[in-house]
Amino acid sequence: MIGNKKKNLFMILVCLALLSSYLYVVISSEFDMLSLTEMQKGRFVVHKNYYFGYAMQWNGVLKPKITKIELCKEDGTILNENDETINVKVYIDTSNHTGVLDDESYKEFVEKKVINYLEPKNLKLEPKEFTLVLKAKKKNEDFKDDYEKIVIYYKLLGLEKKQVFQFNGFES
Repeated sequence: MIGNKKKNLFMILVCLALLSSYLYVVISSEFDMLSLTEMQKGRFVVHKNYYFGYAMQWNGVLKPKITKIELCKEDGTILNENDETINVKVYIDTSNHTGVLDDESYKEFVEKKVINYLEPKNLKLEPKEFTLVLKAKKKNEDFKDDYEKIVIYYKLLGLEKKQVFQFNGFES
């Protein structure tokens, strides 16, 4: 009888230890934004592609799976592909060579195989350090630079999580 109680107590302690470890990994794991990138006001030209890079780091034991990344305006509106004033595509640069690039520099870097852009849809994050890249093209002069948040959605140990970062816009 006493042996069964000890066995049950031991099993409960093992389960609590496993649960504590699981919660620690999930709660303590997060992304850090290490740099901000902006262009000088007036240099973000209409109908021209620019690549804005933001150095990021994953601080976790296990690797997350990024499911999507969104850009949000001050009013909470999420940028979508039908926006009439700007087109933005999001990439992950695993080579960490993107600061601010124009189209010519981007093409040169691709030719030299200096950059490695991946789409962040269901992307199992391999390197702990990477560059979040926003490829942006102003469609017209009506563009209002009122985006203030970047939201990263990801999965870790089967749990869906999100992390919000302050975004200062494309121009300073």
